[in-house]
Amino acid sequence: MGELDLPRQFGRKARQMLIAVEEGRAAHKANNIKASGAPFEEQFRSLLADSLPSTSKVASGYFYGPNSTCSGEVDVLVYEDREAFRLDPAPQEQHYVPCTSASILGQVKNSANDLAGAIQQAQNSIKAWHEMQQEMGQAGVMLGGPTQERPMTFVVCGDCDNAQRSKLAGILQAKGRPYVDYILLLDRGEIVAGNLDFFEDDDPIIGFTQYQNVNSLHVCEPGGADDQVGVALLWFYFALVSKLNLDQGNNLRYHSFCRQISNLYPLRPTEKLI
Repeated sequence: MGELDLPRQFGRKARQMLIAVEEGRAAHKANNIKASGAPFEEQFRSLLADSLPSTSKVASGYFYGPNSTCSGEVDVLVYEDREAFRLDPAPQEQHYVPCTSASILGQVKNSANDLAGAIQQAQNSIKAWHEMQQEMGQAGVMLGGPTQERPMTFVVCGDCDNAQRSKLAGILQAKGRPYVDYILLLDRGEIVAGNLDFFEDDDPIIGFTQYQNVNSLHVCEPGGADDQVGVALLWFYFALVSKLNLDQGNNLRYHSFCRQISNLYPLRPTEKLI
């Protein structure tokens, strides 16, 4: 049989993204602030748009409720295409979709210098989503309807130096809940993720569904391949894919594929932050 070599493939994608981070840094030095974050954002959205199941759309944009309330801007909005009716207020690349179709909400930043602001944006997004759901629930329109999983939230930072990394625990503690489900520090190959932390395990591993019930946050490193940056991006990608399976009732056929990925490339906590 042939070999696709998933870690190496995602390693190439990660390196392309890090080149985009450098392009953004060059634009920032030239005082082109608006363009400084665009290359990395576009590379990241392109990865998801090209490779997520075709039933999901990937864009930057907003989600809205029936009473016309609208979220803040979301860098990476993954929504269910079959359940979305776009009502964009003007022709543009950004999408406006109903809150009920939103599956994943993410913020993308060149540098961890912007981490606190990115976490705040993600928190604002999930709070807005809960408020819209609550308004529909109070009106009784959700009674007897299908259960909707809350959107997954994430932040991706392209570049994180040692000084920024040392401030991570303090930033997370200051921001508090709701926790961002995943923070990918791309150049370091590290993922901030949560678990229950009810008991100590000799070999703790964080799975794709643990983001739903979290008491503590950890810096984690993936195993199973030498290219830690590539395998971190691989694990993160399949965490998003696994979320889409949950939104479809947790019975899609690739569920078993995702479980095997989490076994082959286990994500292990290395440092407790909160």
